[in-house]
Amino acid sequence: MVLRGLLSDHTDHPPVLSRDENFLLHRVFLYILFILLSKFPIDFYIYLLYNVPIMIVYIHRRIPTEGFLVACLADYLLIPEDEIVIHRTPNGKPYLLCHDVHFSVSHSADYIIIAICDTPVGADIELIKDRDYLRFAKRWFSPEEIANVEVAQAEAFYMLWTAKEAYTKLRGYNLNTRVTMEHIKSENINIRYYDLIDNHLVCVVSEGNVKVDFSIVDNV
Repeated sequence: MVLRGLLSDHTDHPPVLSRDENFLLHRVFLYILFILLSKFPIDFYIYLLYNVPIMIVYIHRRIPTEGFLVACLADYLLIPEDEIVIHRTPNGKPYLLCHDVHFSVSHSADYIIIAICDTPVGADIELIKDRDYLRFAKRWFSPEEIANVEVAQAEAFYMLWTAKEAYTKLRGYNLNTRVTMEHIKSENINIRYYDLIDNHLVCVVSEGNVKVDFSIVDNV
């Protein structure tokens, strides 16, 4: 709307733009350039323009985790892959030392997903298969969660399991750390579920509300 207003203002002399207007025009120009050079959907840049945090979830089949992670981070940050140096905490949580970006990796069967965001993020993907849900639930879940699994079986089990896995990755905890959904919700963690792939459930969690987009990667 700002651009349209400026361009439709027919005067004898060029309009003198304020500092804020010059900044906005420069920012819009950069986003148009990024749209032309990148494969992200246009709404990605619309959200950036209004400073809304955005999460990109990359999905691929049968590819080594480390190479795919480097390629996705380079794509997200718009930098060469050889500038990506991945470090890990004692619990194995990956991070970048020189870039303020958060990411989480998960794989199940033939699929791998990588969630990248400007705010802390965790992701998990699980292949849905028949198993003794109650036996697993009684080992890892709270009494209230076990009761949910008794009623809803697979649906409740996988929603609870993926959310817990994603949360522990967000916090960088050891994956054997026991947490409850009550505890996760007490921290106002945003939880989203997706069934984009047959027989798989994807869960991504974040601090605060973010816009989530998916990038199905055919090659790297």
